[in-house]
Amino acid sequence: MVRGVDPCRSTAATHAPPPYRPASPLELLPPCAIASTRIVALSSGDILSDRYRLLERLGRGGMADVWSASDLSTGAEVAVKIMQPRAARDPELVERMHREARTAGAIHSPFVCELLGSGSVGGRPFLVFERLRGESLAALLARETSLPFSEVGGVVDNVLEGLSAAHGAGVIHRDLSLANVFLEDIGGRRRRARIIDFGVSKDTGESTLTRANALIGTYHFMAPEQAKGARDVDERADIYAVGVIAFRALAGRLPFESTNPTAVLALKANREPPTLGEVTHEVWPADLERFLQTMLARRREQRFPSAFSALLAWRVIVNKTTLARERGARASQSPESPPKQEDTRTETMTVAGPPRPPRPSTSRRK
Repeated sequence: MVRGVDPCRSTAATHAPPPYRPASPLELLPPCAIASTRIVALSSGDILSDRYRLLERLGRGGMADVWSASDLSTGAEVAVKIMQPRAARDPELVERMHREARTAGAIHSPFVCELLGSGSVGGRPFLVFERLRGESLAALLARETSLPFSEVGGVVDNVLEGLSAAHGAGVIHRDLSLANVFLEDIGGRRRRARIIDFGVSKDTGESTLTRANALIGTYHFMAPEQAKGARDVDERADIYAVGVIAFRALAGRLPFESTNPTAVLALKANREPPTLGEVTHEVWPADLERFLQTMLARRREQRFPSAFSALLAWRVIVNKTTLARERGARASQSPESPPKQEDTRTETMTVAGPPRPPRPSTSRRK
């Protein structure tokens, strides 16, 4: 059995989780102590900080493992992100996890996975998050290729809501991607998109750990200024990433595609993004095309100035499209109504245009 220092002790009743208290670097593990600390291996059944019993490993990332665990004080199932032994010997990576504890703990939004606690065990820092049920947007799009606008509308709305809260707390994610948007099951067939993994986030009030010309982020979703290694990355880099997410979900492909990261980054830095029409050979609503072109602008000065302003513009488009679909549905039910030129099908959200080439065998969902 593994024991550690519990940073989350509380005198609260056992039926309610203790309030989150941001961990200080000393609570997690000071980098200067890493060399003298014996790093221990962990396995199912081990108990962290006399509170969290490990159940099963859910996944492994570049620097940390994610486990499901039982909170012995509440009986709730939680997710524990534990730094891998090799990473725990790197002072810069340990400081990055310290920063994730500070930044994630500062954000309070139903559209961001909540940090519940933190600590260290056997020389390995760990963070405790809500245990979410569902799947990532990456997993869904691996099956479906593309999604109907009715579904993308809610996902983008939720992500921009979460970003607004993060930016309001002074936190820039810097690594938004399909994998970091989690579609949480909330009952029935309803889902809510939530932002996860602030592992490479930046606090706007702190100096960055990023070395000169270092690239932080997933290159397909990286803003042009990130691709150039800029150190003054701001909120507009996250806005760009949401534009890529929306484009990929609607079009079934990324704005710039290549298996060569260098080629993708060069295209981002030197070319304007394509339109949905150019990559799908369909005619899409002009206001949607303008929205995505603004989100994906090469120069950040031409993007939306904030996630909140992008959210307001997106809701106008969603509402307009919903009304158009409703008018189309009513017209189709009336035999006396003349045929409309507008095609309001949920599957593609396009207007009548030139014939489309055959689609892949995977169809868009209704």
